[in-house]
Amino acid sequence: MRVSMEYLLCGLMVVTTPNRGGRDRYLLPPYAREVPPDPAAIASAVASLVANPIPKMVIRDYVARIVSFERHNLLLVVNRFLVQEFGTNASLTSISPLMTHANVWRPISQFLEPLTG
Repeated sequence: MRVSMEYLLCGLMVVTTPNRGGRDRYLLPPYAREVPPDPAAIASAVASLVANPIPKMVIRDYVARIVSFERHNLLLVVNRFLVQEFGTNASLTSISPLMTHANVWRPISQFLEPLTG
């Protein structure tokens, strides 16, 4: 999925095979094609996308709008969690604090300490 998002953000169309986990949320026509995991089907989809190009900025704008929407929804959920679990009125306006040390496990209380004081 990471590579698919990188391609879309670079303005490239994507061919994908059936999946589980939600990447189909981002890989919609006309910017992407989902095909069976068959070399001929993949080659045909690639040829179709090459024959009908979409301007790179159109693709990039499409995916940027989706990412912005998802980030907004994430902030709503996190802010609701902060109020419910910690009783704080602090609210995040950016996902930046959530991305710091994103790949390092820490207890939730330590992770949210700057917001819960």
